[in-house]
Amino acid sequence: MIRYATQKDENAIYELLCELEGMSLDKEGFHEAYRDYMKDDKMHCLVAEMDREVVGVLNLRIGTMLCRCGKIGEIVELAVRNGMRSQGIGHGLFQEAYHIAREAGCVRFEVSTNRTRLGAHRFYEREGMERSHYRFIRYFPIEK
Repeated sequence: MIRYATQKDENAIYELLCELEGMSLDKEGFHEAYRDYMKDDKMHCLVAEMDREVVGVLNLRIGTMLCRCGKIGEIVELAVRNGMRSQGIGHGLFQEAYHIAREAGCVRFEVSTNRTRLGAHRFYEREGMERSHYRFIRYFPIEK
């Protein structure tokens, strides 16, 4: 079952994203970001549930781009629990996000993924997406 995430899903989503990143994320920073996601009407946080357990998450941001003269749907995070992949969970989350973006009037649907995640590249291509851009990143120093 795919549904919108609630506050109760925070810990399960935290675990999924830690698994995706291969490290423990800053719990306090995650909590603040999750709270912001829940309040932001441009964010659509979807979860996939099996046997009442969250096994996948997809976060979709709907925004506007001047150069596209309209709205863009962007997948900002997609994770499926290890051992649960290749069972249609990611496909279901992707299709629901695509539907939401289309219903919102988006003119484009996009995702960025780490160049080392070759399995993710194949997944997105199977979903009908094409490689088209490079993304450049510069990190800010972390100050605590």
